[in-house]
Amino acid sequence: MKERVKFFTHISGQGSTVADTELEGIINEWLASTEGKIASITQSESNRDSRGQHITVCVWYRPDEAGSS
Repeated sequence: MKERVKFFTHISGQGSTVADTELEGIINEWLASTEGKIASITQSESNRDSRGQHITVCVWYRPDEAGSS
């Protein structure tokens, strides 16, 4: 199988918003440095007791022939 997956997770603090996090920048940096094609993206959210919102983003992708990851 040639598909691979990259997980990104983040827990926001109490009262913070997802838009205020560095998660977007981290994902964009990874996308800029990874050769291949995106196959699918999933995202889930859940509340963590006294810690805020937990977010997971999964990017399924097919690396290019050079094997970059």
